[in-house]
Amino acid sequence: MAALDTNLNFYDITINDTSVFRFSTRLDFIGHDWKYYNFDDGRYSIIENRNYIIKTSKNYYYKLRFIDFYNEENRKGYPTFEFARL
Repeated sequence: MAALDTNLNFYDITINDTSVFRFSTRLDFIGHDWKYYNFDDGRYSIIENRNYIIKTSKNYYYKLRFIDFYNEENRKGYPTFEFARL
């Protein structure tokens, strides 16, 4: 299951925060809407302050955020993300 947070700083999210989130079982919940096409720059940009909370079937919680959509050669389609267990 997954939930979306747009209010907290990624590094400040703790296990205590998980009780306030509404979790979804949709398989595509973490889809493509963590980025948008920036016409001014001519490339995709990450939406800031978009954190995902993931709950596993064994009741472990993780936080995840996307950092980039490009690899080191500036090729699109190579998402970079950060995650940590809560």
